[in-house]
Amino acid sequence: MRRLSPSRAGFTLVELLVVIAIITILMGLTFPVGTAIKNQTRTAQTKLTSADISNSIRNYYTDYSRYPVSGQTSAGKDTLIRPSEDNSMIIRALRAQEVAGGGTSGTTGSTGSSSAGGGSTALLNPRKTVYYEGKNATGTGSSARGGIDIETGKLLDPWGMAFGIALDTDYSNALDSIGTDGFYTDFVDQKAPRTGVGVFSFGPDGKLGSKEGAFLNSDDIISWQ
Repeated sequence: MRRLSPSRAGFTLVELLVVIAIITILMGLTFPVGTAIKNQTRTAQTKLTSADISNSIRNYYTDYSRYPVSGQTSAGKDTLIRPSEDNSMIIRALRAQEVAGGGTSGTTGSTGSSSAGGGSTALLNPRKTVYYEGKNATGTGSSARGGIDIETGKLLDPWGMAFGIALDTDYSNALDSIGTDGFYTDFVDQKAPRTGVGVFSFGPDGKLGSKEGAFLNSDDIISWQ
């Protein structure tokens, strides 16, 4: 009678190495896909937030007949707060939060500059109307992203940079600060967007335009398109 050999238990070293290699290859294939999906989700969230802030500022303008910045500017000067600057004074005004002083200076290209800071949000929104609820950012300090930083009051995009905000504070019915000869030169056919409010994010790469230079294949997220 033939005797059956005992069944083999476990894996050999070679088999384990093959399994590990296969898992590594699969992880390498799925990681870029996962990152792309995550960025798509963040981009969609950023578009919604940009639209929400734009509408909130327009509603504020309807009530106050001015924009939520202190010291409205003279002709030829729009307000531009870049992602590297502080948007907290506008956000606090829209949320009816009283915080005295602070803020930042918003600058423009060749059209001059206007201050978005100074004074108090109590003066910017004396009726205490809440135009923007928003949500708090996840994380704190340098790791804060995707909401309002509870420490600084800045509104951050999902990649951790502040949202840029442009306002037509010279009331020319165009955002000259991000149009021709301005911050977003060559972005929209070299024409200033015909709108009173612009909200934007530099997107996943955290840079103005694209890595190729100019704005070819830019991942920037803007509210005026």
